Amino acid sequence: MILQQDKDDADRAVATLVVLSFPEMRVLYDDSRSVHVDAPYIPGFLAFREAPALHGMLQELQSSKPELYPQVVLVDGNGVLHPRGCGLASPPGAPGGAG
Repeated sequence: MILQQDKDDADRAVATLVVLSFPEMRVLYDDSRSVHVDAPYIPGFLAFREAPALHGMLQELQSSKPELYPQVVLVDGNGVLHPRGCGLASPPGAPGGAG
């Protein structure tokens, strides 16, 4: 999972979710979409800006194709290693039951 800010519009970003098989690493599902981000960019607080879109994509996948819901989620961000102990990688796992 990754979210990349639109270079021309600070309120838009592209969110991507890809599910791979293991150990074959074959793409089973992929979704990329333009999303609106509500929170401003503040260094150290990216989870507040990025997590809602990424969590929403996980919820949609769980509803539409529960058999493809991942057992492991890799996020481009820190979790408990964040300076404040709870970075971008923490929120998607907590509500989804990953631990």
